[in-house]
Amino acid sequence: MLSDANDVRLDATVMLMDALLNEVEAGRLRVPAFQRPFVWPPDQMLDLFDSIERGYPIGSLLVWQTDRVYPSLSRIGSVELPDVADGRLISYLLDGHQRVSTLFGTLRRPSSAPSSTAEWKWRIYRDLRPDSPDRYIHHRRDGEPPSHFLPLRAVSRTMDFLAFSRQAELTRLDHGKVSDLIREAEAVAQKIKNYPIPLVKILGGDLDRAVDIYTRLNRKGIRIESDQLVSALAYHDNKQTLSDRIDDIVTGVAEIGLTEPEPESQANPTSLMDLLNPTGPRRPEPATSRVGFGPIPRAVVFRTLLAVAGEADVMSPRWEAVASRLGPKLDDAVPAADDALRRAVRFLKLDVGLRVAKLLPYAHQLTLLACFFHAQPSPTVEQLLALNRWFWITSWTDAYASANTTIVRRSLANMKDFATGRADLHIQDDNVQPVPETFNLNSARTRAYLTWELIEFPTRLAPSGITFDAVKAVAAGDSLSQIYRPVVDGDSRPANRLILPTPPRMSARKALTDLWAYDHGRVLQSHGIPKAAYDRLVEGDGDGFVAARAAYLNERILEFAGSLDIPLLPDLEGDSDDDTE
Repeated sequence: MLSDANDVRLDATVMLMDALLNEVEAGRLRVPAFQRPFVWPPDQMLDLFDSIERGYPIGSLLVWQTDRVYPSLSRIGSVELPDVADGRLISYLLDGHQRVSTLFGTLRRPSSAPSSTAEWKWRIYRDLRPDSPDRYIHHRRDGEPPSHFLPLRAVSRTMDFLAFSRQAELTRLDHGKVSDLIREAEAVAQKIKNYPIPLVKILGGDLDRAVDIYTRLNRKGIRIESDQLVSALAYHDNKQTLSDRIDDIVTGVAEIGLTEPEPESQANPTSLMDLLNPTGPRRPEPATSRVGFGPIPRAVVFRTLLAVAGEADVMSPRWEAVASRLGPKLDDAVPAADDALRRAVRFLKLDVGLRVAKLLPYAHQLTLLACFFHAQPSPTVEQLLALNRWFWITSWTDAYASANTTIVRRSLANMKDFATGRADLHIQDDNVQPVPETFNLNSARTRAYLTWELIEFPTRLAPSGITFDAVKAVAAGDSLSQIYRPVVDGDSRPANRLILPTPPRMSARKALTDLWAYDHGRVLQSHGIPKAAYDRLVEGDGDGFVAARAAYLNERILEFAGSLDIPLLPDLEGDSDDDTE
């Protein structure tokens, strides 16, 4: 037996590529279920094969060999793996999942594998032309690739290699060029098949001991996420892993608002934003289309789960101890954390007005709000008002810019006490500066400023006068810096940025200055551009435009802060912009 926890040995060896992939194909080398999913981008996959052909080292693999059966992946790439045979030694891959998945999913991909959109990343080819700028490429187009493209699945499959050779002969008339092509293909195949891969085996022991070794290596540069580490340490049955459950929560939270109507307030159908504005609702009806909140960081879910389970330190606890305590509580803690996060997100979307996750100033804010709603799922209006004020004050300060274990622990304890009525919510409201000096998307102040601007100017008009959904544009865009376009070149102030759709190759400045031909008052008003600022822009005074718009927006944000009873320093521009996460 190799499962005695006290009987652990290490064995360093080398396996050739073909032999290693044979172990995977036979089901003897497996990827444990608690490993993170395959996440490598296409370029990184190509770089791996280029390094192998050049003879560069690609790092060693760490495996744990045991006779115990643990849940593992049943498929890598397009290839189904056989079931684990009872009584056989199995090697579980602890480090090297991304590399092995790239190699196996590409080299052992059968010719009959599906060619769906999701499968293209496993179709890697070697361009055999001597003057090719890129030796390894993905072939995404429909139809057969050129005859000088060697499919990497043919490297370790004789029949596929012969089929490639026959196809090359049929499509090329010059016999000499065909011979050169096939010789180059044979050389590439040999380099890949015979590439030596260092392998470090942990022989014997139990899962805790294997992961402990992995953890020590992790401290020296091998990265493993906290939830994956606890998932491995706490996993001793056939239930869904902790990492999988966190993935499910992230997916579910991301869709809030997308597959359901805009949520009602936690307290009553009138939102806090309406209560804070005595002259009437601050926002109009919900946007023309539903917008999901978007993905939240996995770390937020994991920390919320720890807090819900009663852990005081959610930042850097002793993971082995956490896993032993958390294991029996997972069945209750996971759904409780899911519910708390959903309540927190609904509060942010309606009561605060933050409708997309990418504008969340601090990740810790979501964890703390979730802990509140876990302890108090039916808050009073007074509590919601206090939370709203807390959100904006912490967003407009450096409250969590350098949050360490002590700060987060104290904040969690205070939030729980506030939720249960044992204490007031602690809010440090000095040095509140809502307007950042520069448009810096790493700044919590900048993201809070953009959130306020979407609340303050909810209905936007394109230069043509057609209404467009600014929140949807923010949610769907890949880059906020590209969505918020500068009007004046070289000016980094936030007042210089707009969400403004224009025809191709037309600048935001030209689109604005051309508005004179239209009834442009409503367009400008929808973007928070006063007439004084617009006149400066038309006159060619870009600096004057930004300064005038900044002054106007400052007045509006001062009014907004006043409705929340938040004290502000006289200089709304702030002294610094160092509140990065």
